[in-house]
Amino acid sequence: MSKNTGIVFKVQMLEAGLHIKKMRHHADHETRTHNTQPHERKRECTRMDRPVGIFIFLTFLGWPFNFSVSAFSVAPSGLSSRRWRRWTLVKLSATQATRESDVSVLQRRIEECIRRKQDPEIHLQALEACNPNSSPNTSPGFFGQWHVWYTDCPPPSNGQLGPFQGTAEQVIDQTSSESNEPQPRSYRNLLKVPPNDWLTATLDGVWTEWDGLLLDTQTLSTDITSTKDLYKTHWKVTFLQLQIALFGIPIFTKQFDADTSRVWRTTYLDDEIRIVRAGKTGRLEDEVVFYTRRTPKDI
Repeated sequence: MSKNTGIVFKVQMLEAGLHIKKMRHHADHETRTHNTQPHERKRECTRMDRPVGIFIFLTFLGWPFNFSVSAFSVAPSGLSSRRWRRWTLVKLSATQATRESDVSVLQRRIEECIRRKQDPEIHLQALEACNPNSSPNTSPGFFGQWHVWYTDCPPPSNGQLGPFQGTAEQVIDQTSSESNEPQPRSYRNLLKVPPNDWLTATLDGVWTEWDGLLLDTQTLSTDITSTKDLYKTHWKVTFLQLQIALFGIPIFTKQFDADTSRVWRTTYLDDEIRIVRAGKTGRLEDEVVFYTRRTPKDI
């Protein structure tokens, strides 16, 4: 039994015990006040204990199943609001621990698939369902350097340059403008080939919030119901140039057309892991996926 599990179970049983004690005391008092007979008093106590017994049974039954039975919306009779708040906080703490445990399991499964060169898509979708952040693009954790551990995107975004396998990084600028209008911010995809990064490829671009218009038809995407909250998860990257360098000396540079863009969708974000899906048009069916981490990937 985990530490959080033990705490929640002990709190539940303590509160249930207090509930029984108070209800029995109430029954005793009512019996003495009305001068009832002993056998009537016994029946009264039995009736009072029935809902409490059911409550304990449901509490115990809910314990191994993530405590869902005990998560009532209001405090049960006999529990003070202060004790109920304390109980709820412990319950929420256990729920958070369970979510973190689920994420840890899914992370291991994803990275085991990567190690075995298998498709981790089913586990990526399961991890996306655990996303703790409903507005990842506005979170400070969205920005900075992310190391690509897995992608089904073609080179060089997958870390491969010709016959050479390297590592890929994505760097997202967090510089914001004081203007109310969305301003382009820098985006860089960097490929490094070991040892000593003797061969590199740098893909530079700018990004801004996506307006919901498909890139090929300039019509509103049918995959979204409203553009109001798109900025929380969607962004558009416009690529400017690709530069390849040998031992730090540029040997090839290509400028892209002005409309060379991709729509990105952030589907998962925590302190260590980020999942994004990117497509040429903004349609879900043409997306590729990037599983990225703050920690560099070993080759």
